[in-house]
Amino acid sequence: MSGILTPDKVVSVLESGEFENFVNDYLGTVNAARLYADFSGWFTGLGYKETEVFAYSLGKTVNMAHNLKDDYDICIGIAKGGLFSTYVFNKLGMDTKLAEAHAGPEKSTFEWIDSVSPDELEGRRILVLECDAISGGTSKKVLEVLSNYNPGEIDISFNVEPAGGKYGYGTNVSNIPDGYGKIHFPSSFSYENFGQAISAIRDAI
Repeated sequence: MSGILTPDKVVSVLESGEFENFVNDYLGTVNAARLYADFSGWFTGLGYKETEVFAYSLGKTVNMAHNLKDDYDICIGIAKGGLFSTYVFNKLGMDTKLAEAHAGPEKSTFEWIDSVSPDELEGRRILVLECDAISGGTSKKVLEVLSNYNPGEIDISFNVEPAGGKYGYGTNVSNIPDGYGKIHFPSSFSYENFGQAISAIRDAI
């Protein structure tokens, strides 16, 4: 796609409902296909099935990662919902580690997928990568475990916007446990530097 990518143009396409088509066209269909294939190869290599993992909005996730990349020392991606963000944030140069966490009525679980040492988390600015929060149980378990490492701060980002939107579903902000500092959503960020973000992900493919 030719032409200058201005913030006004991005906002206009967002409002039109054609944002993902626009992003894929701007990346180029070959590059977009390569990125999604690489993402699929990555998570299937971890042992997850195609039917278990969802790719959220590429453009919004890239924009969020680009805006946050200098604010944190390390990102903790929570499988399976946080796999797409973990992939994108890592592609944009952020240090990422994976864990799997689940909330249950009697017991919640947390298990590291990547090897993590206490030195990597102590005193660090941590960003948790998740897709959404419904009951808040998984976010609570993650917060409990990460707090034991005495980090400098623990914030969290979600792909899915807060509940109450057009379709009546979304992240239940009231169930996100106290203890997280900032809570990020794609809509938290402007698209002022979206051209840089897209160029960065294109270069990383």
